[in-house]
Amino acid sequence: WFLNGEETRRLVNDLAKHAVAAVDAAAAVDATAAAMTAAGTYAAAGIATAGVMAALGEAEERLEDTGSGEGRLHGLLLSTALSDEDIQSSALGLEIDPLIAWRETAMSSGAVSTGVDPDAVTYADVQWAHKPGSGRAQFSVCVDNGLKYWDTVYTNNNQLSKLLTAGTCFASVVTEGPECDAADVRIFSQKAVQWGYENKISAPKDDKPVGWETWFGNYYRGDGTYVFPTKQRPDEQIYFYFSHEAVGAWSYPDLGNADMVSQVDYLALPGKPSVSSNAAVWWSFGPTVVDLVRSFAWFVIPQHRRVAGLSYLARDCTAFREKYLVELSSHFPVHSIGNCQHNVEAVLPLPEKGSTETALMKDAVQKSLSPYMFHAAMENCDCTGYITEKVWLALIRGSIPVYKGTQDIYKYLPCPDGDCILDVAKFPTAEDLARRMREIAMDEAQWNKMRAWRYNPKSWSSGFLDLIANVQSDLKEGICQVLKSGESGGFPRAAVQTPEGKCAGPNYEVIDRLKKSGTKEKWYPEPVGTFAQPWKIARPSDDGTEWLG
Repeated sequence: WFLNGEETRRLVNDLAKHAVAAVDAAAAVDATAAAMTAAGTYAAAGIATAGVMAALGEAEERLEDTGSGEGRLHGLLLSTALSDEDIQSSALGLEIDPLIAWRETAMSSGAVSTGVDPDAVTYADVQWAHKPGSGRAQFSVCVDNGLKYWDTVYTNNNQLSKLLTAGTCFASVVTEGPECDAADVRIFSQKAVQWGYENKISAPKDDKPVGWETWFGNYYRGDGTYVFPTKQRPDEQIYFYFSHEAVGAWSYPDLGNADMVSQVDYLALPGKPSVSSNAAVWWSFGPTVVDLVRSFAWFVIPQHRRVAGLSYLARDCTAFREKYLVELSSHFPVHSIGNCQHNVEAVLPLPEKGSTETALMKDAVQKSLSPYMFHAAMENCDCTGYITEKVWLALIRGSIPVYKGTQDIYKYLPCPDGDCILDVAKFPTAEDLARRMREIAMDEAQWNKMRAWRYNPKSWSSGFLDLIANVQSDLKEGICQVLKSGESGGFPRAAVQTPEGKCAGPNYEVIDRLKKSGTKEKWYPEPVGTFAQPWKIARPSDDGTEWLG
C-alpha cells in the first residue's frame, strides 16, 4: 500500500480489466488466475470497487479447467495452508506472485495432493525392522527436553511442533521423567546435548573461570566424553540424534566423537539419507511454500532500487569465509552489517537478537537484507550435504547468492542449469568474481535472467521440490520410515565421521579451537585482514553518471 487511495483504486480496476481481457483473448490460464488472485487480494483488503468485484466474478465464471501444471508442485501447493496474511505479504510488492496463481489453478483443476505412503507409517509387526515394546501397535516416544533447544528460527515451525504430537507411528510423546527412560524411541537434539542446562553433569575445573562449565550440555562432560541415559531395554530402544551442524566445523566434538556416536542409533542431518552422508533422517534447511510467498514482496524489488553491493551477516567470525571476503572487498563493495568485520550500518535495521517466532524472525531478516543485489551465502565448511538457510533466504528474497560450500547445492537449486547463484568455486580469483558481479549490477537483462526461476514454478528442479516437500513434512514421517525399514532399507546406522571423509573444505580453524577448549565460546579468528570500506559503483546513463548503491 505505497499508493494513495485513488491510485490504488485505479490500479485494482486495471488489474480486473486485464483479468477479463486475458480470458477474452484465450490467454494462458495461469495469467488469468494470477490477475484474479491479485484482484481478490485487493478486494479482501477492502479497497475494491463494485466494478472490480463484477469483473472478478466474470473472470471466475469463464476460467476453464486446463489441468495445467505438474502434479508434484500442485501437490505441494495444495497441501500448504496459506493464510490471508501470507498472501497479502506477497501482494505488498504490487506484482503478482506466479506461485499463488498456480496454486489457484491447481485448486480449480481438482489436482490431488500427494500424500505419504500409508505403508510407511502404519505399523505391521512382520514388516518393521524395529518394533514397539510390550506388544504395542505403535511406539512410545520421548523428545528429550522438549523443543527448548531445537533450531526453530530457520526451520519450519510446524514441522517441529508436530514432533510433540501422537500420530503416524507415534502412540504417545513425552519430554521428561521416567516415561522418557522407558520410551521405545528417544530423540535428542544437538543443542540440548552439547549446550543445554537441565541435566548438567560437568563441573568447573581448577584452571577455568567460574561459569566455564555452562558451555557443556545435558549429556556432554566437557572432557570429550558423553553420558547418555542408559537404555532399559538395549535391544529394543532406539536413540535418534538430530544435528544441524557439520563435522567440518561446529559438530566436530559430537559427530566426530566415537564415544558419542556409539551411544545413538541413527543420525538426522541436513543431507539426504545415504551411506555417504551417514544421515538416516533428512533434517534439511530450506524454504517452504509459505516462505516463498511471504518473501515475494522483497523479491520483486527492482534492480535500480537495490544497493550494488554484497551484504554479509554472520554470527561466527571465521577465516573460512572472511579471508576470501577481505580479498573480494578490494574489488567489489562488501557490506558487513553484523558483528564480524562490521564496516557499514545496515540500510534497514536488523531484528533484535533472541526472537523465536520463526515467521516474524525470517521476515525481519529478509526485510533487512532485501535492499542488496548480492548476498554472501557462505557456509561454515564444505561438507557433504551441508546446506543451510543462507543460500535459500537470499534466493527467495531476490538477492543473488554468492555461494561458498558443498557442490551438492546443484542438486537442489530451483534453476535446473544452476545459473541462479554465483559459486565462488567457479571463479579462479576473487577479482574474476567481482568482474562478473559488476556485469550483473550494470546490466538489468543479466540480473533478470539470474532471477527468472521465480517467475516460472513449472521449471523448478525435482531436487528443489524434494527440498520443499521435506522441510514441510512432519518429522515423524522420516523417523517412522527409519523405524520401518532400518539399515537394510537404506537408512545407515550412526557412525563416527571425520572431516577428511565428509568434507572437501573442513574449517580447521574452528576444529582446532574446539579440540583445545571443547567449547563453542564467542571467539575471533587469527587476523585475516580487514574489509575495505564499501563504495558506490557508477555506470553511464542518459543524463550523466548514475550511482548504483
